[in-house]
Amino acid sequence: MMKIQILSDLHLESPKSYTGDGAFDIAPKAPYLALLGDIGYAVQHKNEYLAFLEAQLYRFKVVLLVPGNHEWEFILLNRNTYIPASHPEIAILGCPLFSNIPLSSSDEITYRLSDFNPEIGTSNWTVSTHNSAHKQDLFWLNYTVSALEHANRRIKKIVILTHWAPTRDNRAVDPAHYRDEKGREKENILVSAFSTDLSGQACFKTGKVKVWAFGHTHWNCDFVVARGGLKTAARGSFFRLAAGFDVGKVVEL
Repeated sequence: MMKIQILSDLHLESPKSYTGDGAFDIAPKAPYLALLGDIGYAVQHKNEYLAFLEAQLYRFKVVLLVPGNHEWEFILLNRNTYIPASHPEIAILGCPLFSNIPLSSSDEITYRLSDFNPEIGTSNWTVSTHNSAHKQDLFWLNYTVSALEHANRRIKKIVILTHWAPTRDNRAVDPAHYRDEKGREKENILVSAFSTDLSGQACFKTGKVKVWAFGHTHWNCDFVVARGGLKTAARGSFFRLAAGFDVGKVVEL
């Protein structure tokens, strides 16, 4: 049996808690650690960020990093496949899975999200480049899952790790984003900046994908769809911690 500890959205950048007395502590509950984006600022706080990752390498057998929207230039599992030597029957796929933002929401999202502010995010990053990255991620996922499913008979199970969410299922979303204070449904114009409904895509429907773990939403969930489990372990920002966060969340395969 393979065990993977999953964490996302630690936001160690504010206040800085990469190293030292106030460092965020991850007690190992599994040999493999998957960090699913927004761990900290990989560029602005490069040395501290790398020191935090190095510390985890001494505690875990393998550390898997999927870049989020705060780790623009640090790439590890960016459209990459990892097959553990000790578990050659399991393939771990990782990519950001940038979301698909419709034209009707692009102006509002550009105005409200720091991702598209060149002074905070990455220069020249627009909704158009964001959507282009989504298409590339989705193509890679569908192609790679299909190849593993049909051309590699050794692979029995697939794990997908992304930063952005692959579902719009209400169980994967904070109810405050789609219901008002009286419990009535409301429109959430920002939802496409955080998630995309992939329920009709081959990578989502295949039975070989046993677990899909993601972050970015600052909402914790663990539920099963027809083909396998959807899981998160998001800490949230220091000033607004996500409910139900479990630093010891482990996925078993």
